[in-house]
Amino acid sequence: MVTKCFNHPTQAALSSCHVCKNHYCAECLTEGVEYYYCQKEECRRAYDAEQLTLDIDCPNCGSWLELNENAKRARSFKCPGCRKKIDLNKEPVTLVLGAGAVVHNPANHELCEQLQAHSQERNFAARLYVYYNTMIEAVADSDHNMILRYHYEQDEDYYQATREDLTIDEIKEAFISFRNCAHHWKSHFEWNSFAVADEFIAEKKSSRIKRRMAMVIFIVAAFIVPQIIMGVLKWLYEYFHRK
Repeated sequence: MVTKCFNHPTQAALSSCHVCKNHYCAECLTEGVEYYYCQKEECRRAYDAEQLTLDIDCPNCGSWLELNENAKRARSFKCPGCRKKIDLNKEPVTLVLGAGAVVHNPANHELCEQLQAHSQERNFAARLYVYYNTMIEAVADSDHNMILRYHYEQDEDYYQATREDLTIDEIKEAFISFRNCAHHWKSHFEWNSFAVADEFIAEKKSSRIKRRMAMVIFIVAAFIVPQIIMGVLKWLYEYFHRK
């Protein structure tokens, strides 16, 4: 008897999700290093955890560190370099393309497909945010040479590869490695460091202010909204009991 896809009952299943154990067709599954995963949030988190190695760079400051298995599975750890608690589950990976397309939390193969599909555009540009303002980007110049650079949230500089004749395959490999916080990939290139442009600093400050404002609004709403609801319920209770 042929096992059918959980989401598409008319299609044959390719395999089961490693986490939820439901069977899915190829369209519904993402292939990891060892297992397949479906698109449920908890299953995608397990996929992301599988991509991490135990030997990574902190996505906040770039410091090298080693994870234990528990931290790898949780995708949460404290960096001894910046002394910050890092939780990779809170900030989804976001790919921004020069054409205006935005892809949230792309799997490795989706990331490669997007980069490949847009690589022949005249003004090719792609930026991948992996942790707040920590990002890697590739930009094509007027001669269609590929320029690769990266920046960490806590760093005052950004780093640009000295080679400007990179292939799209090298760009894809760099993006995937950076997405997975891999440690050794940067040794494949030589880098020059530059001060972060004023507009990028302004963008970082604006992003931090927005996050803080959102937190303040959330706290205020969490305190005020229940008070308003209780007041309305009390008024309704008194109104109907006066009748």
